[in-house]
Amino acid sequence: MEQVFWLMYLADLSGSVAAVGIGAVMAAIVSMVFMTIMAVYDDVETGGYARAFRVLRWLLIPITIAVLLPSKQTIQLLAVVSASDAVASTQLGQKGVEAINAVLDRVIKESKKEAGK
Repeated sequence: MEQVFWLMYLADLSGSVAAVGIGAVMAAIVSMVFMTIMAVYDDVETGGYARAFRVLRWLLIPITIAVLLPSKQTIQLLAVVSASDAVASTQLGQKGVEAINAVLDRVIKESKKEAGK
């Protein structure tokens, strides 16, 4: 069951990582433009680079948190999977699974008979 959790989490993360990756490329381009402007106006001596990096550092913290947290739908799906695993491990849940398997076996037999005609 733990594998299902990880796969669902990583599937959700893949979308946010792609979005942040595109945003990071755009931010890098904008940063290069601002760094070039600061270099042209000799803002290097006044600590313009250091100020820019401090601002970028504080912007990276919420971006990292946003990437690592799964979406609301993924959290709900993980809760459903966990609950279904708990129900399936009870005696009543096992009887339900057996009943579903019996119905599926019967449906498969009927479809094979119809396909053989």
